[in-house]
Amino acid sequence: MNLFLENLRLLTAPDAMTVEQRAAAAALEPYYERAKAAFGLDFANEFWEKQARANELELAEAFDRGFRLGGRLALELCREK
Repeated sequence: MNLFLENLRLLTAPDAMTVEQRAAAAALEPYYERAKAAFGLDFANEFWEKQARANELELAEAFDRGFRLGGRLALELCREK
């Protein structure tokens, strides 16, 4: 089931970032640059990648929960007829 949900999530993901997403990413850039200057490129990149992975897992969990909730709701509505 998890592979199915992962494939579904990938198929339904938008092709490009929204204006709001681009603005949020741009707002992070100064912090990345400061971390790079203070701790070095390797540290900044590793931190950035780990943060992105944590965000990816959080979004995947939200998608999975929403999909399952929608499925349960659909089944419940079918039973009531």
